[in-house]
Amino acid sequence: MNYALWLTNDRGDRIDLLDETLRFSWNRIVNGVGRCRVALKGDYPKTNLKRDYHIEIWRSPTEKSKLRLENIFFIRRVVADTLLNGLQVLEIFGVDPNELLARRIVAYAAGSAEANKTAEIDDMMKEIVDENLGASAGAGRDLTGIGFSIQADATLGPSITKAFSHRNVLAVLQDLSDAARIAGDEVYFQVVATSVNTFEFQTFVNQPGQDRRHPGGSQPIIFSIGLGNLQEPSLEEDYEDEINFVYAGGQGDGAARNIQTEQDDNQINQSIWNRREYFRDARHEATDAGVTAEAQAALAQGRPKRRFSGVLSSNMGARYGIDWDWRDRVTVEYQKEQFDGLIRTVEIAVDDEGKETLGGRIEVEDVA
Repeated sequence: MNYALWLTNDRGDRIDLLDETLRFSWNRIVNGVGRCRVALKGDYPKTNLKRDYHIEIWRSPTEKSKLRLENIFFIRRVVADTLLNGLQVLEIFGVDPNELLARRIVAYAAGSAEANKTAEIDDMMKEIVDENLGASAGAGRDLTGIGFSIQADATLGPSITKAFSHRNVLAVLQDLSDAARIAGDEVYFQVVATSVNTFEFQTFVNQPGQDRRHPGGSQPIIFSIGLGNLQEPSLEEDYEDEINFVYAGGQGDGAARNIQTEQDDNQINQSIWNRREYFRDARHEATDAGVTAEAQAALAQGRPKRRFSGVLSSNMGARYGIDWDWRDRVTVEYQKEQFDGLIRTVEIAVDDEGKETLGGRIEVEDVA
């Protein structure tokens, strides 16, 4: 593998090729904030490393292939260390473009159109981002003049009613993605680096990457212990925090409070003892539909869980960046079962000798 790390200013103009790194690492996380860590020699000019300057990480999957942009990271922390052997090290810590979403709250009052919505989840996500980071956000909050844009509506996700006044934008989007998964049509989001100095908020329904499941996917791939590309597999059945009957309380007081219920009779009847109740505070919801949606969400979150997880490695026939990639759906074999799951995290580290350590984490969760 070959690498190139570029330092740029906050507008993406290149300043320096970081070709004398001591070590570096980064990760990418579906619906989360990826991070990088780059160690330089202690005499590197610290004045170059300003807040929100960018680190571009480029990688080639093979010695002969072209470099591709893995991601761009915004510098948020710089640490100067002196090690026990006297070596001085300058470490850079950066966050990927999804962190821009965490820099805003939904800055609108409860009950307003900007903080209480009914829409398809993918379109709702884009509305929230537009109203808090985009052209509708207002002076001082609008990022569109410095290279930020929002993908056009596709109206493909499930519809939901949701209230979220004064909550963090990233946390709201994560909640909406969870709600979409519960409804059966998963919706993912990402602030994508469309070039070295432009970023676009995008949503993906059901499939954020390539479908490489076996069989049926495009260029299907299987991971297993026997093939040498699966490590640390774990299969768990968990009933400990099960919820199967939910009371959700909306607005009103005492006997006049709006109470809506949802229940899962199939789970309740799994044993003679198994009715497990929960109360969900939904006073922020003004309608029966909104309170019911909160009850449904709590019921879904309380389902007994059957989880598979494992670490995917890169080897011949399963090369990261060629045969599989972050956000792809793939098939894993473990204990004579097959699991189809999404590669939610990729972590890569390169040491001072240029040796790469790489792993992708797959997670599958279903009702036990």
